[in-house]
Amino acid sequence: MITITCFILFVNIIWFETEAFVEYIKLFRLDWFKVNEYLNAKKLNFELTYHSYLLANHNNFFIKLITCPICFTTWLSIILSVLFTPSILNFSIIFVLSIVGFNIYKKTSV
Repeated sequence: MITITCFILFVNIIWFETEAFVEYIKLFRLDWFKVNEYLNAKKLNFELTYHSYLLANHNNFFIKLITCPICFTTWLSIILSVLFTPSILNFSIIFVLSIVGFNIYKKTSV
């Protein structure tokens, strides 16, 4: 259970706090999730983030799920607890530890 929690925390940090996803898409020259459009828009507005670009230009249910830390963590916790733990009840523990860890990370990193 702690491994799943740490994995979700790691994914949250990479997804919400870095540009790693965008950089890897650029590196491998893929055009997934409208990254090239985002990079063109960022040339006009250097403060634009990938998440804010997605919400502004491709706003739908899926985008809202992947740009909201609570929603994203909820679904990751559900999926991973169903796949890797003997009980779905572990979902709540995994979720709480993951979201608390992520918020601690955000508050302690500058």
